[in-house]
Amino acid sequence: MKKLSILIPTFNRCNYLKITLSHLLPQIERHLQDVELVICNNASTDDTDEFVKNLQQSIKYINYYFFENFVEICDSFSRSIGKTTGEYVIIWGDDDIPCLYTIDYILKVLKEYENVGIFHFNNMIGYDHTEYMSTLRVNYDIYDSPCKKMDLHDFLIKYAFNCGLITTFAFYREAWEKGLPYHSKKDYGYEFLPIIFNGIKGMDCIYCSFPLAIQRMPLTRVWLNRWPLYRAVGAPNMLKSMESSGLTEGAYDAWKNKYFTFKIFLKVALVAAQFRKEYKKRVKEMTKYMSPFRRIIFYVLLYCWPAFMTRKLRNQAHKQ
Repeated sequence: MKKLSILIPTFNRCNYLKITLSHLLPQIERHLQDVELVICNNASTDDTDEFVKNLQQSIKYINYYFFENFVEICDSFSRSIGKTTGEYVIIWGDDDIPCLYTIDYILKVLKEYENVGIFHFNNMIGYDHTEYMSTLRVNYDIYDSPCKKMDLHDFLIKYAFNCGLITTFAFYREAWEKGLPYHSKKDYGYEFLPIIFNGIKGMDCIYCSFPLAIQRMPLTRVWLNRWPLYRAVGAPNMLKSMESSGLTEGAYDAWKNKYFTFKIFLKVALVAAQFRKEYKKRVKEMTKYMSPFRRIIFYVLLYCWPAFMTRKLRNQAHKQ
């Protein structure tokens, strides 16, 4: 059994996949005895299938699977993980960029520590302009040590929400099957995390302060219309359910104080206004975790804020 499976589920992002693989492949080739690469195509209609099949002719270690039926994110992960064989799995975003020695360092940590359930690392974020990225910033701007070991309770309070970026952690593969009973479709955008977190009960968690990947922030995202739902409902639903199951305490309050500030709330409301028709049907659900004051603001922006203004603000931010 190889130590690590790098799994790339992809859908209609061939151009990004080419860039990602150009950075990943040289690192994988240094560790073929320890690493497998699995690419799963979620019924793409662009050039992805042709591109990967052509690539396989010269790079024989690529394991490629084309699925003819499109499924949502958690179902895509589940069937894709079933194609991996490594002791650990990292689900790499098809548009994210690894730093120069990312795979080397992940393997070093997984070999150095025993009983690791999850290894999570810092990342950088940049506005995407296809051929380059701008305004790079470090996600966690605090450095205290290269690697910290902690139990699951402390890990969830500090880092659970940011594991929503799948690229930034490797997890024990058998944990997926163990955690599947905790899957809830109400954890919008984060359905996969309770599965993994419940599956690694009793195992250690490792966090690395060094950024090992770059997350692209494109102007247009296929899931942009769902982002307000993910941020305002999916994340707190996930954290609340983990608290009720006894997995952790205080994770929801930590999220509310750090990751749902008034500034982030305004972004949620403005993007929701951009997709007004959809969110008028979800007002009650969207305001479930909001204070009375924020609910009023959300109602006003949702019904009165011009959608074109949100697009204009996003365009301006992207050009800076």
